[in-house]
Amino acid sequence: MSGSGDAASAPGSRNRGANVAFARVETAAPGRRGGILVMNRFPPSACLGCALLGLSALLAHPVMCGAQAQQDKLREGKLTFNGSCRTCHSVKEGDHRLGPSLHNIVGAKAGSVEGFGNYSQAMRQSGIVWDEETLDAFIAQPDEVVPGNNMKPFAGLPDAEARASIIEYLKAESEG
Repeated sequence: MSGSGDAASAPGSRNRGANVAFARVETAAPGRRGGILVMNRFPPSACLGCALLGLSALLAHPVMCGAQAQQDKLREGKLTFNGSCRTCHSVKEGDHRLGPSLHNIVGAKAGSVEGFGNYSQAMRQSGIVWDEETLDAFIAQPDEVVPGNNMKPFAGLPDAEARASIIEYLKAESEG
């Protein structure tokens, strides 16, 4: 609750003897504008109702923020993927470019996407099954993980947060 006041104390008030309760709940991600402002007039005996109204709004807040935070994280992952990977890869099943589609990459064996035939021998013989850890290492330093891969001129993405957001995006796109 961001504030409450007694309407009876306001000069010229038509609601003498009633409390006015305000509850503001931020529903946007931190740093963004948004929210719900709830204002109700209650008789003094309903102050418990005011408290419950504010409490219910506050309890709903983490659920709304969690969903928004997840959407923001996926949006960031998509932007990072588009800026670093999309020239050569797609997340659409069967949409192969210079590199294979990364649809359902988590859990897949390296060098095995059906319909893509331009794998390096090193990638086909790597024995890697892509999980979050191996994807993170490969995106960071592809030549260290699979020497002789065909990912040139991509030398890697040093930013751990950017790599994590790409991996979360790849997982979400494969699930959805």
